[in-house]
Amino acid sequence: MLRSILRSLFRGALFLVIFCSWATGPSSAQICSAITVTPNSVVAGVLETLTFNANGMFDLSVVGPGQIGVDAVSFTTPTIINQTAQTLTFTMKIDTATAGVKTLFITDSTGVKRVALDLTVTLPPPPPPPPVCSPSCAATQTCRSIGGIGRCIPPICNPACGPDEFCGIDQKCKSLPCSKPGLCQ
Repeated sequence: MLRSILRSLFRGALFLVIFCSWATGPSSAQICSAITVTPNSVVAGVLETLTFNANGMFDLSVVGPGQIGVDAVSFTTPTIINQTAQTLTFTMKIDTATAGVKTLFITDSTGVKRVALDLTVTLPPPPPPPPVCSPSCAATQTCRSIGGIGRCIPPICNPACGPDEFCGIDQKCKSLPCSKPGLCQ
């Protein structure tokens, strides 16, 4: 009986080895890969949450934050959120990088890379252009985008300015210039 069980297990393992060597479809990748990462794409400069999933051929419960890294980029040390033998969820921010495919890796306790996966790094979108006000705003106003259109906004002082003051662009009350020469102090 034991011999029959062992023979079946050996045939199954041999089939899996042969199948993984020759198969090329997406289902073979799921069956054959010992570990995957989701998502497999991150934005540089954004704190991302990633999850390694193992199919039982790799014990993720022994991986520490210092064993996770990305080649050719600067990144924050990962913070592990949840960890079991088959799942490892962590946060990480890639500080600086050029866009493209990088290698996300896990090392063993001696520093040897044992897992290497593709991780696509994208750059954040550029900031929107500054608003354009036409005609130009008065010196005491600020051009701000409202609904995608440049609008001149007067500064708002809190508390409100007195009758002989105006609200400056720095949102501080300023004295009005004297309009009656000889009478101003």
